[in-house]
Parts: sequence; structure tokens; C-alpha cells
Amino acid sequence: MRLISLQLCNFRQFYGQTPVIKLASGEENTTVIHGNNGAGKTTLLNAFTWVLYTKFTAALAFPELLINKRSIREVKPGTAVECWVELQFEHENKHYQLKRKCYGTRNDNNEVEYSPHKLFMLVTADDGRWYPPLESPEDILERILPESLHQYFFFDGERIDSFFRAGQNKNLAEDTKELLGVKILDRSIEHLKKAKKTLQEELQAIGDPEIQKILKEQIQLERESDRLTLRQQEITKKLRELEQQKQTLTNKLLDLSGANELQKLKEKLIQQEKAIKHNLVNQKNVIKQLISRQSYTIFLPTITSEFLKLLEKLRYNKQLTTGIKQEFIQQLLYTQQCICGRELCQGSEAHSNIRAWLKQAERAEIEEAAIRLEIQVKKSEQKLIDFWQRVDREQTNIDRQYREKIKLESELGQIDKKLRNYPDDKIQTIQISIERIESEIKNLIREQGANQQQLEIQNKQIIRLRQINSN
Repeated sequence: MRLISLQLCNFRQFYGQTPVIKLASGEENTTVIHGNNGAGKTTLLNAFTWVLYTKFTAALAFPELLINKRSIREVKPGTAVECWVELQFEHENKHYQLKRKCYGTRNDNNEVEYSPHKLFMLVTADDGRWYPPLESPEDILERILPESLHQYFFFDGERIDSFFRAGQNKNLAEDTKELLGVKILDRSIEHLKKAKKTLQEELQAIGDPEIQKILKEQIQLERESDRLTLRQQEITKKLRELEQQKQTLTNKLLDLSGANELQKLKEKLIQQEKAIKHNLVNQKNVIKQLISRQSYTIFLPTITSEFLKLLEKLRYNKQLTTGIKQEFIQQLLYTQQCICGRELCQGSEAHSNIRAWLKQAERAEIEEAAIRLEIQVKKSEQKLIDFWQRVDREQTNIDRQYREKIKLESELGQIDKKLRNYPDDKIQTIQISIERIESEIKNLIREQGANQQQLEIQNKQIIRLRQINSN
């Protein structure tokens, strides 16, 4: 898990929406935050624990007071004030955006009433778009960094001493079991029980549908689907406009001496990054196709081994011939002479022996089929080796692409930093405008991905409701 950035809005002493706090990465991967007492250092620490787990450190005074006091005072009683913390982090080559928010309202008695907090998560795909995860955000966080372990990663100075006090061994043991994934088995059993109960309730509901209620739900879904479709069109249009604005500003940088070389290098790196994203999508599709077409070879070794043992046993017991043709033996009986020169008279012992071989020769076709099958079975062993080699090769390419992508992102960040801090005020202004546009583009792409996911869910629900109505 690599923390990327943190942003707050009306959280504790931070009034309004703060700038994005970008955390160091790469070789210079240490971020130092310093300030006087009361400046907000402890609040920043607790912003991490709150957005991840709604937990606070012991050093935080009045943890129940979440929303900034000034923001509450400035609005009329009954007006809701938004409070949120947004964290972006990376884990196993996936980029996550996590946002927890709540609302506070001042009543007539000048007391602040809080709404329940909500947690939202988006994840980037290899094509660069943001999508809501299929799993719940809480389950994903629990898998990446279990809640019971967060105290070992987010702590203040006073907490260090408590790690080694007497009586903590049991907690450490339990937390280690959590890290190793042992506890997930217990949780899985509980989830299965809940899933069983949910399915039973759904089955009972299906038996007594309320048509009017279903129609009303369908109409609401269709209206919401239309609204999202219209919003998707607006986002597409807005993205085109922003890309044009960004390109105009980029061209201005290219025309300015001092910034043109940096901007040219940036454009080159951006094109390389796009190519890598395209390659990642293609290479993952290659692995998917490879698995769908050849993964069956994984299950063959046991079967092929048994088959070869069976053939060996049949040959040892002479239940399969060694290739003597039926036509050859019939020709010997017809000419009444063996290849050794002995006469094969009707009723003689030699004649009887040759006729005995005729019965075995009748199974020659079976032997030929067994030989052909044996050759194919041995080829399958090589196919298994080739399959794993191909998977390893493709996965190595994917890992290499991810490393190259991280390197490019770091280089692009360094160029942006140089342009943002350039001595020329005009270059600084243009760069800040470009970054603002890029941030807006990212937000719109995230919204676009979330809307698309919601549309797909709604369309499935609408189809289901229509089927119920038609029945």
C-alpha cells in the first residue's frame, strides 16, 4: 500500500477544501509535516485513520467534533455543512480513491447534529478509467490493511511505548493471525450465513409480487437511467472542451523559451504512458485467452499418467498386439506355409498356433489407435510446459510494463514540479492552469466510470422488472 495524496474539507480545524497534500514517492519517499502545537499535525494523522476506519488516536481531543466550527457558524441553522476526507493510494498496481463524508447541521439550540458517514471508493482499470469496485470498500480495505493492524502503521509518539508494554502479546498474536489471513475463514462462514438468509428472504418475496410497486420502481429506474445517460453526454462534451483547453495551454508552453524543452519531454512521456496502458490491456487479454483455451492442460498430468500405466499393463499382459497384421497371418494360412518354411497343414499343431495369433491380430486397429493416442498424450505434457512458460512470459511483460509506468509517472511528476516552480511567472501560471484542467479531467473520468457502472446495474434491474411484468 503506497499513500499518494490526502485532501480534507471542513475536517476539524481545516476550514473549507484544502489543497491536495501530495505525499513523497520514488527515491525521495519521506514526507515531513511540521508545525506549531495546534497547527493540525494530529488532525492530519487522524484524517488517515478516520477515512480508512473511522478511528481516532488517543491524542485527539474531542473526537466527536468532526466538522469545522467556523463552517458551521457561517451558515443558518438547519443548513447542512459537508465534511469529508479523500485519500488516494496504490496497492498491487491498482490506484484507489477513498472518500468518507458526513454532514453537520446546527439546530436552534446551537447544537451540531451529524448525519451517518458514508464511504465511497473508485479504482482505476488498465485503460485509465475509474470504476466503483465490485466488492464493498470495507472488505477491500480489510484485505489490504486490516483494521486491527492499522495501529502499527498510523500512530503518534505516545503509541510507540504501548506496543511493548506487558499484556500486549495476546493482541500482537491476534493481529498477526489477521495479517496471515487465518481470521478470514471465520468471517467467510459468517458471510455465508448472512447470504443464505438473504436468499431465503428473496425467495419468499418472489412468490408474492406487487405489480403496482414493481411498475413504480421500474419508472423510477428508467428516469434515473435517462438522467445518467444525459449526464454522460454532458461529461463527454466537457472532456472534449477541457482537452482542447489543455492543448492550447500546452502549445503556449511549447512557444515559451525555457519551458519548451520540458514540455516536449512531457508530451513524449505522456505518449509513452498511453502506449503502456494500451499494452497492459492487450497483454491481459492475451493471458485471459490463453487461460480460456489452454488451462485445461493443468488437469491432464494425473489422467495421462494413469493412461500410460494402463497401456503398459495391457502390453505386458499381451492384451495388445505388437503390430502383426491380420492380412499377413491370413496369407500364411492361405498358402499353408510359414515364413520359416514349415508346412501349415489343416489340423497340425503349427496351423493351430498360427490361427491363435489371428485372434490377437484382430485387435490391431485398437493397438494403432492406442499408439496414436499415446503420441497425443505425450504431446500434451509439452503443451503444459509451453502453457506455463507463456503465462510466465506474459506476466513478466505485464510486471515490466507496470514498473515502466511507475517510472514514467515519477518523471512526469518531476517535470510538473519544475514547471510549477519555474522562475518565469507566466510559465508557472500556465502550468498551474494545466494541472487544474488535468485534475478536472480526472474527476470527470471518475464520474463517467461510476455513472457507467450504475447504468449497467440499472439496465439489468429494468430488464428484470420488465420480465416480471410480462409474466
